[in-house]
Amino acid sequence: MVKIKAQLISFDLIFSILILVLLISIVLTIRNDSTNTIDTELTINNLHEENIKTLDMLLRSKGIPYNWHNNISNIKNYTEIGLVSEHNIINRAKIEKFCEANYSDLKDILGKTYDFYLQIINNENSLLYECGKRINLSMIKFSVANSRFAILDNMIVKIVVVSYVEN
Repeated sequence: MVKIKAQLISFDLIFSILILVLLISIVLTIRNDSTNTIDTELTINNLHEENIKTLDMLLRSKGIPYNWHNNISNIKNYTEIGLVSEHNIINRAKIEKFCEANYSDLKDILGKTYDFYLQIINNENSLLYECGKRINLSMIKFSVANSRFAILDNMIVKIVVVSYVEN
């Protein structure tokens, strides 16, 4: 009678385990990359959506109350602020008070989750106003800029809102 000895670890078993570990590693890497891509896209979409809402509020609403700019020390008690005296016609006094207001209060009233920076530029590309939190380009992880045109003192201006996420 021939005795057959069983091998505790065979080459086939080791090879199968290596293949299994390799496949699991590949699947996890692909999943992590996909998750990161989805997270990035969601953040960028959220930044874009916030910018649109901000521009809508600032350029379509006079504010609630409409004369909010007369008392910016009380700005955190207001429900809505707008930069216009009429639809898309910017009130200079409102933009000046907006730029003087406390950044955290503005961010809360505008319903912003992310930091923002606003510019008003004339048709000669000269900067007329800038408000919000200055951008440190070396610290930016994501940023989205949206713009609209409006009228300020009988001239067409471009309002740019940049929302961003820092590292």
